[in-house]
Amino acid sequence: MKHVSFLNCLLIDGDNVQFQHTEAVIRFCQRYGALPSINAYGDWQQPPLSAHCKALTALGVTLVQQKRVCKNAADFRLAMDVAVMLEKRAAATYFLFTNDGHFAAVCDHIRQAGSTVVVIGGNNKISRHLHALGIKVVNVESIVKGLAKP
Repeated sequence: MKHVSFLNCLLIDGDNVQFQHTEAVIRFCQRYGALPSINAYGDWQQPPLSAHCKALTALGVTLVQQKRVCKNAADFRLAMDVAVMLEKRAAATYFLFTNDGHFAAVCDHIRQAGSTVVVIGGNNKISRHLHALGIKVVNVESIVKGLAKP
């Protein structure tokens, strides 16, 4: 079933990205259209993530607080939010800023729901599980250098 929304969202895996590239990633995602939802998941009350709060909120990023109550707690929260967004048909394109292969099932679910998924991650750090899905995978270094095309 195709989504009727033309809005996009950027979901940032706070435990698995290079924050210094966040602004370039946001600009890249905006080239696809409106980006009203930019969420970053992690335990923002604890180091090392707490050091990035001010810079991220200045970029318009919503910090989704998830205490480290178990391994991959932030990943679970991100996956739950994707499920809710898919149910509401909230976005046409889901950008996941992560290197984490645990999101392969989430990406596949997004695609099966009729939305587009684009994974953005570090050069040679993006999990082979994400590459194996046949989805669009963009190296953050290409975005920073202005080489990545939407």
